Amino acid sequence: MATILIIEDDAHGANITRRVLERAGHEVWHTTDGITGVKMLTQRPIDLVLLDMGLPDLDGHTIMALIKRVPDNPPVVAVTASTDPAVERRAMSYGCQAYITKPINTRTFADQIAPYIRPRSRTATPAPSEKSSTVF
Repeated sequence: MATILIIEDDAHGANITRRVLERAGHEVWHTTDGITGVKMLTQRPIDLVLLDMGLPDLDGHTIMALIKRVPDNPPVVAVTASTDPAVERRAMSYGCQAYITKPINTRTFADQIAPYIRPRSRTATPAPSEKSSTVF
């Protein structure tokens, strides 16, 4: 169906999310840090990013700024443990399309993110010599 990148430092939470999305028919990629996540966006077409806003290497604002610099950047949904409305407002102001609090509901999560998945009308993955250069 879609290719989804999870940028999440909690391995257990990422594995649960991966299983839910794979059961729904999605291809799932995962990384534990923001820098690697942004690099992955330049290496393969991604239809949606699920971003933990509290990563150890970069804050959510910085990661969103880097994602916006990637050509043909995908939609981003913040998936984070904070229930603080101020954190949600900040994530939305950074450019996230939605905000979902953890722990995810494994029964409804795939449906929650479905509206934000970019349609598959894009071109194929570029050949290695055509891939974008690093964006930072």
